[in-house]
Amino acid sequence: MAKIDIDLFKFATGSILGAPGELAGEDAVNYVAVLLEISRVGGVSVEERKFQFFVERNLGIEAEEIEQGRAKAKEHEGALADLVSGINDPEIRVHLFRDAYLMTLVGGLDNVELQVMDRLAGALGLSRSLANKIFKMVDDLVQLHKDFLDVLEQAGIE
Repeated sequence: MAKIDIDLFKFATGSILGAPGELAGEDAVNYVAVLLEISRVGGVSVEERKFQFFVERNLGIEAEEIEQGRAKAKEHEGALADLVSGINDPEIRVHLFRDAYLMTLVGGLDNVELQVMDRLAGALGLSRSLANKIFKMVDDLVQLHKDFLDVLEQAGIE
């Protein structure tokens, strides 16, 4: 999957795909920690960091929870299962998987990150078929966005 711009993801998470609502407490800390761990795997790109800031802001995560999430990610580096173990709400788990995948696409998905996404799905207790549905849904949205940009270009609008 090619690298794409963050504006699509702002639109997708805010309008089309929805958000898990405002996160608080341990859910917020773990959400931030998982996103940081996923981005760490392939090296943190500027685009991935922008996406993390966007997610943190739009989910109402407090500055203290963000700092705790950073500390937790550092403490549990490489241990996705530990980072997600405190997230029990199935809806939050699905949103987290979606946002982690969106973030990897923003930075440019590679094979290592795809393997980490598979590990994350397992740690979250998501079946292979559900993970594939999320991948397909997001990939379809990305393709739709690209097709729309092509139409704008053909119409002379940039």
